[in-house]
Amino acid sequence: MKAVIFDMDGVLIDSFVNHWKGYDAVMKKRFGFNVGKKEFLKLFGGDPRDITRKLLENHVITGRQDIEGIYDEKKKVYERYCRQGIVVFPGVFETLDGLKGRGAKIALASSSSKETVESMMKATKLGVKFDAVVGLEDVEKGKPNPDLFLKAAERLKVRPEDCWVVEDSLPGVEAGKKAGMKVIGVQTGFRTRVELEKAGADLVVENLENLKLEDLKTTNE
Repeated sequence: MKAVIFDMDGVLIDSFVNHWKGYDAVMKKRFGFNVGKKEFLKLFGGDPRDITRKLLENHVITGRQDIEGIYDEKKKVYERYCRQGIVVFPGVFETLDGLKGRGAKIALASSSSKETVESMMKATKLGVKFDAVVGLEDVEKGKPNPDLFLKAAERLKVRPEDCWVVEDSLPGVEAGKKAGMKVIGVQTGFRTRVELEKAGADLVVENLENLKLEDLKTTNE
């Protein structure tokens, strides 16, 4: 194992509900419809611009829409909810420190904007743990495209095949596999073991507390 690349939402911090509430509030305000929890779960983890478009399609909102403007408004609502408190999942700090102790490089690759990532990392004091951080603005396409993970590997100066990805969402697992990396699926993002394995996860754990670092090996070890 040379490097491990972490997603943020649903892996490091418990943020699903805040993202859902953000989209729900903005869509209700602008278009008069509510975003269902199950509806949002199917999209969670992907490029937020694609999520925005898909929600509009689901509710038959036609015509040209200000996707960036809708997403920017949602970000503000999301961060307002987060200011009420951010929960870091069990085992996160211990896992990051354990990887560092083994000489592994670690990166964060999130579909969230860099502004949001930086805000969350500062609030949780997780930012100091990472050797590289990649956000949505750093790539042309977010997950399920592999660009975020490939950019993270590039910044770490590590080959994709020598990286593990830690993901909770199906788009994230798909992106990791497309990048040519091994993928750990964590069930802290409401996805079942079966769903994560079906999406291509090489290893599935309930949460990072249950992750055994000795199980992480690169393909050429």
